[in-house]
Amino acid sequence: MLLTLSALIVGAMPMLFQSTGPTQAATVASPSTRTLTSRDSTRALRFARKAQAEFETLRRRLLPYQPLVGGDCDATVGRYLPDYPNAEMARKVTVRHLLSHTGGAGDIFGPEFTARRTSLKTHTDYLQLYGARALEFEPGTKAVYSNYGMVLLGALIEKVSGTSYYDYVREHIFRPTGMEDTDSLPEDQDVPNRATGYTWEGNGWSPNTHTLPYRGTAAGGGYSTVRDLLRFSDALQTGALLPKALFLEATAPQNPEGWYGFGFGVRGEGVLRSYGHRGGAPGMNADFRVYPELGVVVVGLSNLDVPTATRIVEFYALRMPLTQ
Repeated sequence: MLLTLSALIVGAMPMLFQSTGPTQAATVASPSTRTLTSRDSTRALRFARKAQAEFETLRRRLLPYQPLVGGDCDATVGRYLPDYPNAEMARKVTVRHLLSHTGGAGDIFGPEFTARRTSLKTHTDYLQLYGARALEFEPGTKAVYSNYGMVLLGALIEKVSGTSYYDYVREHIFRPTGMEDTDSLPEDQDVPNRATGYTWEGNGWSPNTHTLPYRGTAAGGGYSTVRDLLRFSDALQTGALLPKALFLEATAPQNPEGWYGFGFGVRGEGVLRSYGHRGGAPGMNADFRVYPELGVVVVGLSNLDVPTATRIVEFYALRMPLTQ
């Protein structure tokens, strides 16, 4: 079965968007029972991995960095990685800069990534490839989305925890919250129900397998389901994963332009204030939004190109009731 979209709406009057064609399917959760009413809720879809799309899984964005943020958010890269190749970055860039995309760390995608995408297997591999390059701007002076900054945070987690990034998030996030279908296993490993992405090439849809990395990283590329993301959202809001003060700080604007907190995109004011993340790449698109004042969570996952999921999430967001 080709599943191309799962959309989840929680906390407001449920709405179901569905197409009879091969491009869309939807999942709805009842706000009273939180019971998903479509089989599509358990299909594992890859998360986007492109910088300009601004989506890497939230579980990979803030929670793995709690040992860093909860300790000293202004500690430098060099404090944790004293042998980091670029001395200026090691001396100037802090955890706060990386979490808020104000560090000038740059991207990972481009010709170098394309030529090595299947040989970049660990966060250390990415540091060896990109670690010596110069900063793109003086840290703290502006905000530019940085996938490499996220990879670097993953490497810091490995240094602080003494274990791999993948084992850390699996042990401290996925298992405690019951996220049974979420991970970043390599593409050459069989994962039941992991959907194939499809990207438009020429005059038709083609599998996106020729664009995928060896496996996802702290910058994205993992897979999950709407059911697991609902569990993640619940764990965040109930304080099961982060102390309340840190959670509130993370979901408030933390960069000069005000569009990003610590690992979460932030937008809107009053009842329309939301936090979450979105993004896309060839054959994948995702959009996750939490409206805390309304008690609404909206998730769209797609294994087609941008903006398949974002379009349906945006359609609902523009029309949802503004009262609980």
